[in-house]
Amino acid sequence: MSKYAILFVAFVSLFLLSDAGAQDASVVADYIEDRQRITLEAKEEAAIADLNTLYDLCHVYYDSHMGYPQNMAILAAETTGNVPKRLVQGEGEISGYQYAYSSADRNRFEIYAYPPDKKKKQFYIDQGGKARLNDKFGPLIQ
Repeated sequence: MSKYAILFVAFVSLFLLSDAGAQDASVVADYIEDRQRITLEAKEEAAIADLNTLYDLCHVYYDSHMGYPQNMAILAAETTGNVPKRLVQGEGEISGYQYAYSSADRNRFEIYAYPPDKKKKQFYIDQGGKARLNDKFGPLIQ
């Protein structure tokens, strides 16, 4: 290690040990925490928006077929426009969420947006169109 590198490491170490360095490190830690929270909130908002898109697509399908699709593959085959096929096909993650669709009969459906890593919230929507936290018994999302 060169003498300049040693001096630099010594300077940084002294700076971090000082009160100013500790305050700066705290500011950096707060910034990182806030940034992670904002990113998490954006992913949750994107998942809710995706649920609402799927809800709309299900109702378009219902109007033309007199019932909801049995599964996402059927919905994907009927979907046109700028809706990402990955969303309606249920393939992989989108914005950190995966989507599960189920239909008990032609008049009811449920869609879950769930995070594979369990660090985010899970969301739910059904034919009623009210997005909820966790499942059909969870609080409404405003």
